[in-house]
Amino acid sequence: MGLENITICKVPGKGPEDVLPLPDGKFLTGLDDGRIILIDEDFASWSELLNTGGRPLGLEICSSGKLIICDAEKGLLRFSFTTKKIENLSEHSGLNLPFCNNCAVSNGGAIFFSSSTSRFKIGDSSKDVSEGIPSGVLCKWSPSRGIEKLMDGLYFANGVALSPDEKFVLVAETGRARISRYWLAGELKGTSDVFCENLPGLPDNINLGTDHLIWVAMVVSTTSTIKKVWAAPYYLRWLYARAPKSVKGRQEKIIRIMALDFHGEVKCEISLESEKYNFVTSVREMNGYLCLGSINQESAARIRL
Repeated sequence: MGLENITICKVPGKGPEDVLPLPDGKFLTGLDDGRIILIDEDFASWSELLNTGGRPLGLEICSSGKLIICDAEKGLLRFSFTTKKIENLSEHSGLNLPFCNNCAVSNGGAIFFSSSTSRFKIGDSSKDVSEGIPSGVLCKWSPSRGIEKLMDGLYFANGVALSPDEKFVLVAETGRARISRYWLAGELKGTSDVFCENLPGLPDNINLGTDHLIWVAMVVSTTSTIKKVWAAPYYLRWLYARAPKSVKGRQEKIIRIMALDFHGEVKCEISLESEKYNFVTSVREMNGYLCLGSINQESAARIRL
């Protein structure tokens, strides 16, 4: 696979962090000015669907057909395509959830979602990853019980994916280059463990593909430098988090993607140096294509497998 397989779709703003393919061939993505846009099936034209007034990140369609929006500023939102109304599902939770990031929805209507950190806003995400103070959480929203906290103490909780049999939910920990698992059923119900660790890149969004693999977007490689930073005393991590870019070095320009089965085994790995598209925060596999999003780009991308 090479860069000749990539199709770029320019969007009217910055930061299409997550790109959600729809059954009709269209795509949804959110931008840093609060807009969520609908990209046509030709992957060239678009129209505005709504504006959350915040910073939309992860997107999913729930069983009722409504759009679930993880908004880093507004919280967990639900949008009706029919009435055009937005509900805030996390507004009265009583929990500190300042950085809603990504979600997965069950067949019964439950929403599993991450709040990355309680220490920083979205503009300072890299500081949280460098400082390594685990304050991320994985939560569950249900119509009957509202919001419950399932896991806490996560190192920048990010992408969320639900197993097809809904026996467990996965959450990416960007700040430790790993994916953790929370058991929803069976003998291990209510417990958590590490699903996959020592990933070659820092994981962002994770999604279940139509090929029944877990596709993992990795924003940058897991370098020896970041491993040394994580192992250093806190004051050094604090200083590194605030060091100028000239000290940290040039950010690599790479598309790094991995696909895992539900045993954590690697089934596909893509690593492409690319000035054209990089810092991939989302990957969705659908019918032989990978749809990519990036919080640093002004475009979405699509790769033919």
